[in-house]
Amino acid sequence: MKEFFKYFYFRVYTWQLKLWGESNSPQTAATGAIAIMLFVNILTPVLILDELKVINLFKENSIEPYYLIGIGIAIYTVIFYWLERNGKYKQIAKIYKDESRKTRNIKLLYIWIYILISFALPVFTSKLFWW
Repeated sequence: MKEFFKYFYFRVYTWQLKLWGESNSPQTAATGAIAIMLFVNILTPVLILDELKVINLFKENSIEPYYLIGIGIAIYTVIFYWLERNGKYKQIAKIYKDESRKTRNIKLLYIWIYILISFALPVFTSKLFWW
């Protein structure tokens, strides 16, 4: 799983690098993208537990939603130290830069499937409870 996220980071980093160049900090955009995806993955079971009334996270006048902000910041920090700090993103780029076109296409397909499922699952589960 770690290898998947490293590759995902690499793809976002190279995409941002091509779009905006090094001056716009593509490594930070890649860190943010990975953090958002992991946050969405963590949020899905939290939403299910909230809908099942196991936890009551989104009640009115509650401080509990601020826990989600803390979780998001913690995720970003962990990803930053794991993949970006001290130029680690450059080492990751070196690992994957010589991959074949076929390997790249297969891995990109996995990334798109992951993205679609990650965003569809919370929507699907929330629709389940709202009907």
